[in-house]
Amino acid sequence: MKIKSNHLPIWLAFCGLVVQTCGIAWAISIFSAERGGFSFLNNFVSELGAPRHSLMAQVFNWTMIISSLMLFPLMYSLGLHIRTKLAYVATALGTCALAGAVGVGFAPMDLLVPHIILAMMFFWGWLFSVILFTIAFCRRFSFRESPSLVLAGIFSIIACCLFLAVVFNAFHMSADTCFNIKNTQAFKRPAIWDIAILEWCVVITLIAWNLATLRYLLRRKYSTQIEHPTSNIQL
Repeated sequence: MKIKSNHLPIWLAFCGLVVQTCGIAWAISIFSAERGGFSFLNNFVSELGAPRHSLMAQVFNWTMIISSLMLFPLMYSLGLHIRTKLAYVATALGTCALAGAVGVGFAPMDLLVPHIILAMMFFWGWLFSVILFTIAFCRRFSFRESPSLVLAGIFSIIACCLFLAVVFNAFHMSADTCFNIKNTQAFKRPAIWDIAILEWCVVITLIAWNLATLRYLLRRKYSTQIEHPTSNIQL
């Protein structure tokens, strides 16, 4: 008798989220020890990945690469579960977003131009992917099917929109302002930095959305097994 498991993408994604959370926490602890503290109010997520040859950067960048690769199957699983054209487009955009996240691991902040390109690939891809997934899910099912997934999607969309709006504004500021991210030497780090805070909001809502997706798919698969207890057993 052979038990055929269809939970692998879900558990792989769960492990990916654990890797992501632990890796970021480890990188923050190294940053704090080496530089006298880390603040979510004025330190970017990407600062953990530079300089790229440091221990902190190695931890963070490989965390980004490995965890993003482990989240690919979850994206595909949700798209296949919804089974609409909109969901398939969302899956493709989500794949591009995760590819951008992997790329950020290979091109950290001290490689500024490719880093910005890949980071924008992630942020824009993630934004439109979650928008389409949320719409497709509500059209295919309903809000009641998984309120946590829909709400996580809405919060993720809001966080991404606000972050990208602030970044767009920063690109158009003069070079002598502290918010100009095209000239890192011109930085005068404020105590409370909207770009840094919103970038962390994107990361937090991303983790929340993935957890909500993971929980929903796992619940659906277990409920299917209860209804059809022999469907995953091959003799």
